[in-house]
Amino acid sequence: GTGAIATLRFQVLVGSGMMTPLRIDPDFAFTSGRARVESRIDGTFTLIDYCAADGVRYINSAGRLQLLPNRPNPFNTSTVIEYAIAEEGVADLRVYDRMGREAAVLVSGQQTAGRHRVSLDGARLRPGVYFAVLRSGTEQVVRKLLRIE
Repeated sequence: GTGAIATLRFQVLVGSGMMTPLRIDPDFAFTSGRARVESRIDGTFTLIDYCAADGVRYINSAGRLQLLPNRPNPFNTSTVIEYAIAEEGVADLRVYDRMGREAAVLVSGQQTAGRHRVSLDGARLRPGVYFAVLRSGTEQVVRKLLRIE
């Protein structure tokens, strides 16, 4: 079936930065618009995009660590993965199988700021679900990939 398994009502406070610990307000009602929130291992949440119901965008996720959908997905023997990093620094892009075993290292080392693309040769991967994990600085982004026959 489809539908929400659970609904979490929350309020993210945005000050001079965009990162804040999650604070749940029992009276908060998010009645319009869409928000994207990224969670972190340390329990904090980052508001990465908010667009009101009238279409006004208050925060744009451009310039942040991004892992775009691979193309094609699902893929047979190869797929292209695009990613972007905001600042020059060390980036790490790896692919893991559903059991958490490393299947491929696509990027590991110094990267310039901006958009990049790499190709994943899936010829040696068994059909199934994989996860691309991009890390840079303290951030991490994950995308699901599907390898088919």
